[in-house]
Amino acid sequence: RDTAPPETATSAQPLRTLSADELLGWSKKPDRAVRLRTIRDVIPGGYTAAMAPLFVDWEMSDIGRDGHAVLRNVNYGGNPFEGTTQLCSARVPLGGIVAAEFILVPLGARNRPGPMSHGQLRFIFAPETPDPGQTSRLAGLPSSRIYLDFELPDTWQGLQLKGSTINAASLVFRPGPPAPIPFLLEFPLEITSFLLLADPFVVGPKTPIGATLGPNVLLDPDAITEDGAELVMSITGLVFAWSLAPADSLTVLRVGLQALPEGRDPGFWRFGSAEDAPELRPSVRLLVTPRVPFTAP
Repeated sequence: RDTAPPETATSAQPLRTLSADELLGWSKKPDRAVRLRTIRDVIPGGYTAAMAPLFVDWEMSDIGRDGHAVLRNVNYGGNPFEGTTQLCSARVPLGGIVAAEFILVPLGARNRPGPMSHGQLRFIFAPETPDPGQTSRLAGLPSSRIYLDFELPDTWQGLQLKGSTINAASLVFRPGPPAPIPFLLEFPLEITSFLLLADPFVVGPKTPIGATLGPNVLLDPDAITEDGAELVMSITGLVFAWSLAPADSLTVLRVGLQALPEGRDPGFWRFGSAEDAPELRPSVRLLVTPRVPFTAP
């Protein structure tokens, strides 16, 4: 929920007092972040609402060997130049934690704690990232993306693709087995696809990205577990542009996938890659209207 007006907050604006019930109600919605104006939005007493205390939701937590703790009012980010702060909920798996540290960043003189010192709670996981093997992973901590490139033939089984009308084009990903606890994905995530502007296997994690390629798709772990549902991402615009280009251009198509928001949950899901068995590999699904030649009688 966004509590901020379009204009930038300044100290001249009147303060808006938010009740504890409002903050608590917003923070208990796991699929929504609360966006606050750092200067304008306050809690009773005049303290900034952006510094609302972090607390554990014991009712939603499962405290056990392989359980998890649900934290509320986690500082998820914001824009210091705009004067905004975002708070969200986080699910922390207890089975993967080896230590928790409280870090105090001093803001006083000579590197000593000052009246506005910044506190941070850091959880240390082991292992930090499970070995993905040859599979493709989405989401998790640190967040994983899927980068891939592929080429389409000019003709397929006698059908001319280059120059034909591309009515629909999709990338299809087949799900693998669920991740082990505590990295099991439990909550739905939105997945977005985007254009890659360089070769990700050469540039690596710093590969520049371009425009999104289609609408976001909901990744529901329950649907994958029960029905084995595929992840289908639209790339119609990209393939349509390829079909209109000369034969010697746009031979390699590069696409990236990421979860939204990134870094919210340690859970991830695995999908088949090009190194897997044929039935698990990603594929391209096309709906094509062939070009019809017109000849004089």
